[in-house]
Amino acid sequence: MLISPAATFDRTLVPFPASVETLLFEDLLALGDELAEVDLLVVPLIGVGFDAFDLIERLGMTVFMGRIRVVSDRLADRAMVLRELRDLADPLGLAVDLSDCL
Repeated sequence: MLISPAATFDRTLVPFPASVETLLFEDLLALGDELAEVDLLVVPLIGVGFDAFDLIERLGMTVFMGRIRVVSDRLADRAMVLRELRDLADPLGLAVDLSDCL
């Protein structure tokens, strides 16, 4: 899921100027320069045919400079997984956080 600013919005109806879209892994990467407009990506830790580590690595080669929220089932060592995600993302200039699925 990606969240990006909406071009126009009515502040009386919409509290945040954002649009939400759901995309497949390959479609996300195909956005090219449009990735610069994305504020937040919400991705699974492990998806079908990819994982968050793959995605972060690929996003590091694009114009994307937004935030990445990784979601997963409860993890035995959440701190370790978050540290590994950030070890990959930080040198690429990407901000990552990790959330449990509800």
